[in-house]
Amino acid sequence: MPLTGIEKCSGDEHTKRISEAFKSTKTTSYQAMHKKLESLDYPASVVHAMPDHAARHGQGSTCA
Repeated sequence: MPLTGIEKCSGDEHTKRISEAFKSTKTTSYQAMHKKLESLDYPASVVHAMPDHAARHGQGSTCA
């Protein structure tokens, strides 16, 4: 489902904010990532571990 202009803009802002926050860190675990996102005021209830597609499909591959 395509995003509306507002949804895309909001998503882009979240992506930029999170990327900047993790840019100079070496997060080594899900727990460390979770703690970092909570420090950015993301509620714990919306932070979820995602499948590791890179490990399953090989680094740099594209999913079809």
